[in-house]
Amino acid sequence: MIDRDTEVEGGRESAEAVEDDQLSRGARIGASTIGALLLGAGGTAVFLTDNQAGCVALILAGAVFLLMVFGGMPLHSLGFGEANLRFARRRRDDAVRNAIESTPDQAPQVLSELEAVAPPSRPDRTVQVLSERVYGEAIAHRINRFLPATSLLRAGAPVGPRRRRADFVVETNGRVDVVIEAHYGKHGNPVPTALVQEMMAVSEVSGAPVLLVSNARLTNGARNYLESLGADASVRFVRWADEWDDDDLRRAWSALVSDGNS
Repeated sequence: MIDRDTEVEGGRESAEAVEDDQLSRGARIGASTIGALLLGAGGTAVFLTDNQAGCVALILAGAVFLLMVFGGMPLHSLGFGEANLRFARRRRDDAVRNAIESTPDQAPQVLSELEAVAPPSRPDRTVQVLSERVYGEAIAHRINRFLPATSLLRAGAPVGPRRRRADFVVETNGRVDVVIEAHYGKHGNPVPTALVQEMMAVSEVSGAPVLLVSNARLTNGARNYLESLGADASVRFVRWADEWDDDDLRRAWSALVSDGNS
């Protein structure tokens, strides 16, 4: 089982440490008072003035304050394009909490929620690290299902050049049989050639084949590089995004193990 606490700058963030962004009782009273006054002023102005834009602004501002009261938290983002009111910080905290408390079988849904609260325009280190861990644990959980009883799946073993820590290794009697790299491509960013080349170096140094798993596709350069290595290459790539890819993962694993034993 992977440690699901998440490394962040300045400390560790866990389910208990995610702070609720709630309004205090005094703030609720103040917001409701201001909201009611603004709505009243806007409604009255509709009948007393021709400045329709000003009336709409007053009514909208009042509605925002009342939404804060009913939602119980400050309004962090207001989107007009899709008439979407988003409480960004609370959504992000809820997504992080759900990810920490999730099971490996919930990974696709959890990862989708994490990507929704951390778009490319707003990088979030905590969400990034947690996404990688959720994805890695989902892959480990599935591979564990078809490992023989004599094999052990272990996280963080040092392998390859500069004793790089692998995401997971499969061992039998202390011998590394397979190195597993679970690469989560944020927002579908493809797997670069450099990562495939690094996995080849890991395989050469460790003497074990490498299974490279990712939710994203290979770049054209990475695919061409793998194809140039031939069918007997010690690195195999398989794409896994959800349970519909379980059979592909099993086939890739079986092919890698079969080649290693031949």
